[in-house]
Amino acid sequence: MKLQGIFVDTATPFDHAGELYRVKIEHNIGKWNQTSVAGYVIGGLAGEGPLLSLAEKSALWRIAAASAAPGKVLVAGIQAQGVHDAASQIKTAADLGYVAALVDTHHDKLREDFFYRALADRVAIPIVRDLCRSESALWTSLSEGATAAALPMASAAPYACIAVWEAHRTREEEAGQDWQSRIGPAAALIARLGIPALKYAMDLNGFYGGPPRLPWATPLPSEQKEIEQAFANLKS
Repeated sequence: MKLQGIFVDTATPFDHAGELYRVKIEHNIGKWNQTSVAGYVIGGLAGEGPLLSLAEKSALWRIAAASAAPGKVLVAGIQAQGVHDAASQIKTAADLGYVAALVDTHHDKLREDFFYRALADRVAIPIVRDLCRSESALWTSLSEGATAAALPMASAAPYACIAVWEAHRTREEEAGQDWQSRIGPAAALIARLGIPALKYAMDLNGFYGGPPRLPWATPLPSEQKEIEQAFANLKS
């Protein structure tokens, strides 16, 4: 299958006890459903996937699948070092209606290639490897042939990310570069400060970011001011 468009690499809402916050998961997806994003990566790196148990991830996948609007493509975020573990996670996601898996692993190039080949032989849905995941390089990646992007920043500012895509789709280079310059500072800040910055930006923009899961910590007051400034013109 060919993925196309902007995908929200979704942050995962937790309550203040560190548990999945079902109502807020539904709230965020309901708001993203009102945009023209192509779909969602659920439980990926931006969703603190490595900090979720398989039971939590399965519950998250189930809630998100039930909340996504018709036509939104569901991609499961998978983190695993072993083929058996990754295949088990992907089967769970496929059974819940996910049509592809975005798999993150940490192997050298030789073993990584073997890992993906072995995994693809064991699962029924496509494995995604080459997908733009950097807001800072979005316009460049699209210009060089990328057909889709999975962006953490789309959790907080989906319309700004969509604007870059639409400019690319309609071949409006000036508009695309303008929007790329607008999202650049915020993207750099998220890259530097991580998930807590993304979640704080979501709270600013009417989504629910909430607390990150330990060992992440909420942004310092000085960092909060930076985030507020970077997202001041990127309201959802």
